[in-house]
Amino acid sequence: FVFFLHNSDMDSSNYTKMIKIISNECTTQYDELQKGILLRWMDIVCCISAELHSIKPCVTLSIDELYFQNMPVLGDQVSLTAYVTRAFRTSMEVKCTVMIDDYINGM
Repeated sequence: FVFFLHNSDMDSSNYTKMIKIISNECTTQYDELQKGILLRWMDIVCCISAELHSIKPCVTLSIDELYFQNMPVLGDQVSLTAYVTRAFRTSMEVKCTVMIDDYINGM
């Protein structure tokens, strides 16, 4: 399942939120989400936010920092939010936050 939300209440017109539910094809043998898939989702939501800001096609060039505190597991709901924090003449800085909800157990 994929849901893209654009929140008009936010000050920033490029705020983007994507919601995914972890299914079997996205997990490792330990039922954790594969890190590469999470990075792909982050790239998608950041790119959408950058393109909303610039009104032009955008690509990801680099990632400055990446921290994994907990990995989502099978059945979790993952919410990815992104928005442009700084814009320069030919580049932008986009912040992405990933939140996990255990929507099966209600945590």
